Parts: sequence; structure tokens; C-alpha cells
Amino acid sequence: MKKAVLTLHAREQIEQRLLMSEETLREILDNDIVVTTGGETKSNRYHKVFYSLMNKMCFVAIQDSKTGHIVTVLPIDYHQNIAWVISYDAQLMAKDLMFAYEQEKKEKEARLLHEKRMRIQALQAPLAFRVHGYLEDDIGSINDCVFICSWKDISLKADLENLINDQNFLEYLFLRLHKKRTALEVKGNIVIKRLCINIGQRGEKTLFHLPALEWLFWIKKQKQNTHKKTEKPHCSLIHKPHQIMTSEAQFVMKIAGKLETLAGEQVQDINLGEWQTSLSIENIITDQTFIKEIKKRIGTLIKRFEECTVRVISIKESHANSLYFFELPH
Repeated sequence: MKKAVLTLHAREQIEQRLLMSEETLREILDNDIVVTTGGETKSNRYHKVFYSLMNKMCFVAIQDSKTGHIVTVLPIDYHQNIAWVISYDAQLMAKDLMFAYEQEKKEKEARLLHEKRMRIQALQAPLAFRVHGYLEDDIGSINDCVFICSWKDISLKADLENLINDQNFLEYLFLRLHKKRTALEVKGNIVIKRLCINIGQRGEKTLFHLPALEWLFWIKKQKQNTHKKTEKPHCSLIHKPHQIMTSEAQFVMKIAGKLETLAGEQVQDINLGEWQTSLSIENIITDQTFIKEIKKRIGTLIKRFEECTVRVISIKESHANSLYFFELPH
């Protein structure tokens, strides 16, 4: 059957007799939501009964099977006068077909809407930060990389700076890290000193020195416990390979170190005094004179502690709030 085409007369009859639109009638005929009751002997015209939901009654559309033209639309009683009687069963069948078709349409629309919402939710769903730890042996060689945990980015900002300042994340990270470390260190001389964090499965990896991250966590814990209302320092813990975050060169730097046991347990922080220099922070850490002096100060201060060391130091510009962490070379 050809697609339905409305003649001028059919349009007039639809406007006068039906509460549905022309488009709706074409849809009904094209989708065969009708009961064909017979055809005319001397033409290709077929009489099709359909149910109008708006009118709450049946009508008959007379359509040419070869051209698809709808010749006219007739009420049931008028059709009976000029053609033949439309049985009650035929009308009931047309009504059932229409209700089944409408129900199927609603279900399809609901399904498509659900699928659309799911796609939108998938696009708006928070990405997960994925944390891995580098496995090092006792001489510092990296043997492998192990998954530590993941963390949902609820803010949808995917900001690493906010992540490492999130106390809930740090607590969860160190809980998972402790379990992973315990399992690894029991089996062999494997330690985790560096972490990498990436956003999603294929995001760029960013390296973190674990002692510096632990120090930040310890500082935040101390602040919580003492309820000190001090300005929160900006901690530069993010390190890309062969790159260190820097600021402008200063003349006086305040140096501190985090005292920890050889097993990595945090003990306390120690003041390593000040350092006068014309070098930038980026260059201080590579200055052998500076490193030798800091190690000397550390050795003097921790004599009274047994089996303790300082692996990470912090450098603070004398008149600024920024706090930079560096891992001391062996």
C-alpha cells in the first residue's frame, strides 16, 4: 500500500468531522492501525475502519491502494447508507488496535526518554581519580605499579589541587595505602614512596612524593586537633617528571623537616632554621651547599631519636604563605 495522500475533499471532511489532525490520520493509515472491511469492485479503493480517540468513535477512510490517495472520510452511519454495514466486531477491533498502538507509542517514548536521561547522566557522571603506587626495592629501583584506590570527583571540576586538600580523600587514601603496604612489605622488601594520580582511565598521570603528601595530611590533622584558626598554606605537592613548581626568588627561606621512623611512621616536625640565598626555590634544592647544611642540621637535631630520619623538607618564603615540599636526595 502506498503512503497516504490527502485529497482536497478528504481534507475538508477531516476538518468537518474529525478532532484529530491530518498528520495523525496519515500515521494511522500508514501504520495499518485499521480494519479493512472490503474493496470496491470497479476500482482500487478500500474501505478502512479506524478509531478516533478524540471523537471516541469509529470512522471509515476510503483509500486508493495504487496511489495512496484518501478519497474521503465517512462516519459509520453514513457509510452504511452509501456502501455496507460496518459490524460491531470490526469497530471493536479498530478500537483495540488504536489503544494498543497508543500504548506502544507511550512505552517507546518512555524508553527513548529513559535512554536519553541515561546518556545525559553518563556524560555528567563524575570522573574517578585513580591512584597508583610505584613499587620500589631497597635500592630505589621501580619494579612495578600497583593500583591503590579510586575517588569520585563529585565537584565535576577534576581539580588535583582540591583533591589533595580534601581531608576525606587523604584519610581514605592512607587507609587503602596502609593495607596495600602491609601486604607488600610482609612479602618482601617492596616499598611505595611515589604515587601517580590520573583522572579517568586515560587521563594524564601526575606524580606525587608520598612523604610530602603524608606530611600535608599530618599538618591538617594537627590543625583539626588543636582547632587553630590560621591561614591555610598553599602546598605545592604536584610534580611532573623533570619539573618542579616554583615561585619568585626570595632572600630568606624558612626550612622545616618532618621527622619519621624508618618504617615511615610520622613522629613530629622539626625546625631547621632559616637560609639566606639569592637562588630561586627551584635551584635551592639542587644547591649542594644548601643540601649539605640541611643534612648537617638534621643530623644534629635528631641525635636523641633512635631509628628516625627526615626524608622530606619544606621551604617557606619568609614573607609569603606558600609552602613547598622537597624530598632530600640520598
